[in-house]
Amino acid sequence: MLTAFDDYLIHQTPEPVAHPGTGDRNFYDRHFFNGFSREGDLFFGAALGLYPNRRVMDAAFTVVRDGRQHSVYASRLAPAERGETCVGPIAIEVVEALRTLRVRVAPNDFGLEADLLFRARGPALEEPRFTARVENRLFMDTTRLTQFGLWEGTITAGGARLALAPLRALGVRDRSWGVRPVGEPEGGAPGLPPQFFWLWAPLHFDDLCTLCGVNEDAEGRPWHAAGTVLRLADGAIEPVARVAHRVRWLPGTRRAAAAAITLTPHRGEPLAITLEPLLTAQMCGLGYLHPEWGHGLWKGELAVGGESWALADLDPMEPRHLHVQQVCRARVGTREGIGVLEQLVLGPHLPSGFTSILDPAEVTAIELATAYHERWESETSFREKKTYLRRSGRVLRSKSPKMVRQEIWAMLLTHYAVRKLMCRAADEAGHDPDRLSFTRSLRVIRRRVTDQADFPP
Repeated sequence: MLTAFDDYLIHQTPEPVAHPGTGDRNFYDRHFFNGFSREGDLFFGAALGLYPNRRVMDAAFTVVRDGRQHSVYASRLAPAERGETCVGPIAIEVVEALRTLRVRVAPNDFGLEADLLFRARGPALEEPRFTARVENRLFMDTTRLTQFGLWEGTITAGGARLALAPLRALGVRDRSWGVRPVGEPEGGAPGLPPQFFWLWAPLHFDDLCTLCGVNEDAEGRPWHAAGTVLRLADGAIEPVARVAHRVRWLPGTRRAAAAAITLTPHRGEPLAITLEPLLTAQMCGLGYLHPEWGHGLWKGELAVGGESWALADLDPMEPRHLHVQQVCRARVGTREGIGVLEQLVLGPHLPSGFTSILDPAEVTAIELATAYHERWESETSFREKKTYLRRSGRVLRSKSPKMVRQEIWAMLLTHYAVRKLMCRAADEAGHDPDRLSFTRSLRVIRRRVTDQADFPP
């Protein structure tokens, strides 16, 4: 079948452009965008994918703000023309190839609208090819480019209209194509339990951008690991020789509480980057792992849907919630930047301590030791109230429940006042308040009080 693009000198096989070079049903071609504020209090994302061998095209747009995530999804019968990149209310336009793209979300029943322009900060980066086999069958074979940029335009979400300025709204886009699992699952004999470990960290700084992507097997052996440093002054692209990462997982989840990345160049000193998560966005808001709006699912000639949720209400260990992007404060030396850490960890991963499909992170020995020390600080505080304040051998003297409560409140307030004086004295002297003795402080205060109250309540 001939289409308009057959008039261009772009063919890679003897077939017309509309015919993919493979008959694999999981062949796809996809746009992805994210954006975030420099303050880390806003995240938005857009995606549009074509699955020609499934005859499906779908798209999604999501916004995270003030603890809520809002999403709109759309799916349609795939168009014959590859230049037709519009699904329901969501459209992607290439204004200038590899430089400027436009994302639009028309008014819809779910309260999300957008008209945004993405302008590149530098050239697009071609990531090394992703190729992986599971049980001798091709599981993933894709090519991807990543590009850093600035956003401008407007978003309407949750009844509020947001205006984005290029210096305050940054983001990343990627284009990928090839084969990876999409759409309805195939039949046949059951395979191995799933295992997938993925970290992706594109980061913006004032004078450079860094990119890191890692896939590892259950033993922690990388089957894909790549990093790049982009110098914005001259657009120089510097692939690194080695990538290392360390994630401190939030107990009870498979989500980062903090992370560190080291990019070692072929020449020069390594870049040691620390990441501090500020905001978490669910990738299911863009269709990833979504049971209803998953990528490549047939929804009919045209379908549009939407949803909104409070992020605090979600179970982080529900499978659809494992895939996240966290907006992170990034630091390397004296530089401070902003970016995202994408994470999807399914199945075992020995370096992380995960041994089954969905076991969450446990508390580390260091964290347990710290908590144990803090527990004894609490016990010391209880002893100060129960023993030192009321002196040895004395008990609450009140005879009625109301007066007992009053006496307890008096003890708590007195303890607070003594501790407040201790903190003030320690600050003025430049000492740690925990180094001061409560009993000695209490004796000093009692000596200064000339007429202590002592009467039956």
